Amino acid sequence: MEDNKRMIKLIAVILTCTSALSAANYNVFDQLYPGTRNNFNGRVGFSFRTKTPFEITALGRPVNPAYNGGVLQAAHTIELFRVSGGALVASAVISSSSPKDSFGYAYETLAVPVTLVSNTEYMILSDETAGDGDPWLDLSFITGYRDDLISIRNQIYTGTHAGNIMPPPAYGNLNYLYVPPTFYTTIPDPTPPVVMWEDFSFSSSFDGTSPLWARAFYPVNADNAPMMVVQHGYESTRGAVMYSMERMARNGYFCVAVDYRGWDGSAGTHDDGGLEIMDIYDAIQETRRRYPGKVDPNLTSIIGYSNGGGNVFFSTIRFPFTFRASMALFGIPDYGQWATLVSNWRDKVYAAVGGTPAQVPDKYFVRRAEEAATNLSGTHFHIAYDQSEWMCPIIMDTEFIAAVPSQQQDNVFLHVSKTTDTYRWTHGHNTTGHLNVIEDLFMADMSNNNLKTPTMPANGNLVVLGFIVTPKFKCFLGSGDDAAASVEYHFQDDRASFDFSALTSDNTRTGTLILEPNTADYDLQVCINGTQTAIIEQRHNLQFNFPIESSVEIRPYTPADISCDCQINFKDIALLAERWLDQCNTQNQWCDGVDVNKSESVEFGDLSIIAETWLK
Repeated sequence: MEDNKRMIKLIAVILTCTSALSAANYNVFDQLYPGTRNNFNGRVGFSFRTKTPFEITALGRPVNPAYNGGVLQAAHTIELFRVSGGALVASAVISSSSPKDSFGYAYETLAVPVTLVSNTEYMILSDETAGDGDPWLDLSFITGYRDDLISIRNQIYTGTHAGNIMPPPAYGNLNYLYVPPTFYTTIPDPTPPVVMWEDFSFSSSFDGTSPLWARAFYPVNADNAPMMVVQHGYESTRGAVMYSMERMARNGYFCVAVDYRGWDGSAGTHDDGGLEIMDIYDAIQETRRRYPGKVDPNLTSIIGYSNGGGNVFFSTIRFPFTFRASMALFGIPDYGQWATLVSNWRDKVYAAVGGTPAQVPDKYFVRRAEEAATNLSGTHFHIAYDQSEWMCPIIMDTEFIAAVPSQQQDNVFLHVSKTTDTYRWTHGHNTTGHLNVIEDLFMADMSNNNLKTPTMPANGNLVVLGFIVTPKFKCFLGSGDDAAASVEYHFQDDRASFDFSALTSDNTRTGTLILEPNTADYDLQVCINGTQTAIIEQRHNLQFNFPIESSVEIRPYTPADISCDCQINFKDIALLAERWLDQCNTQNQWCDGVDVNKSESVEFGDLSIIAETWLK
């Protein structure tokens, strides 16, 4: 029922009473908009212009249910001003004792309803204190509000606290807001929302960093919708891409914006193209887990702006066979080159990576996407920028394109706008519609060509820049952001092999290889450089470490083949002799497989097994 859906969020005036809202009151917002920011002293909110006269009955503030059990920790004064003349129209104090509507906004009803005048600008502000435990929504573009009554104008922020005096308008981005404080009306919504969004948290599968935050924006009636990862720029937040997410959601996409480690409430420290990229993969997996049936796990794409474009480069090459299409708008495919060419963020990049390119060259090698341009593997890869681009120099894009193998060039699409063009891909998030055309072109490529996710072949070559995740295996090198290697892989039935060659300077580093758990009805044998290093028993995880310069083979376990050369011969006898009468156990992998019968000692029983299978 419309009444139940809209019966939501109220908060109120100087003359306030705490009676519950009646069913005939409707929140100006059509869902809860919680946030994670809590570091500002002063008043924040937004300005809006009325389209028609209407009555408001309450004022309110969102409460993030993920913090403090969904209970406000401090009192917050909500003030509504008429901009022309600065008159206070209504105010209310919202606290832990305030009732909540069905969306989760705390509210207070007004003692006397207030009528807003048509075609008039107002501002509504919430008084906030840094560190008070009540987070709020940072800069965001929102479409889920009563646009039949108002149009949101600008975000508002001021360093002064509440005092019934309107602060000088400190207008921010057009069509954006903070918090958001809200008000209620008796007029029902004539058009129920068709899209919605919500934040969710997840943890890193690599090192457990938590919480990490993401935002899902999707059709209300989503049914196996294709996923679109939408990534924001440097030092920004997931709220900055709300305009683009809303447009794509209305086109049927299930959108996800990821604030990986160190950004907008996410734990940890960002590292500019390093482990933070793994957080994007984990967010994709968490989205599939949280929204079964709403999102199609087999149709995923990614688009990003500026540093978000860098996310696109590194996600596509580190998660090959994940994206059917990718678009990097004025992105950063090489963090070392970016820091060298553009001084604005140089010191921040050096701090995030852990030194200069001269000091930690291997870390910057890992952050140079062109080194793994061969990993595109059939994904339609779009690159877009304007010819005037300087913040993310064009040479980085052209060098990446030049590194793409000739057989894959047909899947790379370059879009360059010129000063004479009607539509230009100038730097920034799409907040005013200036990037609508290029976003639409990207969506059209997927729909018109019915793009599917590339299939991973059984044999191939890939480049691992720190780490890689494929449908058949995962690999992490060194610390995950400071070692690289090429790998030739082969899968056939119950066997797999990997030949790794180091690409970074320190070839003594080690890596971790992870495959699907052993579901066979027999054990598997892991041989590294011709030496058995592990026996993976049935129903056990297939995960082990290896030197970065090595050949790895996984095959059904043949106990007597100690030397891992697929024959029972004198090599096995020699290894048996070296470990004769040694004490063996699970900790030393049964003397590295020489204790064939697992009798806890290398002795005649092992020799007997070798003799029985001699020369087989």
